[in-house]
Amino acid sequence: VNEQTCQEEESQICNEYTETTCNTQEKEVCIDTTEQECTTAYDTVTDTECTTVEESQCIDIETQKCSSAPEQLCAPVNEVECEEVTESVCEVTFETQIARECIEVSENICENIEDDVCNEVYEKQCTTTYAKECSYVTKACSSYRCRDQKEYVT
Repeated sequence: VNEQTCQEEESQICNEYTETTCNTQEKEVCIDTTEQECTTAYDTVTDTECTTVEESQCIDIETQKCSSAPEQLCAPVNEVECEEVTESVCEVTFETQIARECIEVSENICENIEDDVCNEVYEKQCTTTYAKECSYVTKACSSYRCRDQKEYVT
């Protein structure tokens, strides 16, 4: 005869795991640029410059005085001298422009998630017992003074 006895045990098996999740975000990156433009204009300007020259002018006059030398009569004379002066003029103009340049950039944002995963484990432990089953047969006695006898049968 086989007899089986079982005992059930409950336990947990846990494992650590790391999972990475990533999300893509669109991001705009901009820079401001400065652009300068320089313009040069040339021109010619004509001007008149005048200067005054002071001098005396004299003339000899004969008078009715009794002398043989003529007398001199002098007068101040202002003479104006003018001349044209030509100048080159250079005019520089600066113009500044600010421009904004932007581009779209995809950026990954990732996050690590660490966790434990546990499983319930049910374990059965059984033991089997083997037992021999014996049968006895009673044999009847044939004589007067004997007893019945038990005999083992396999």
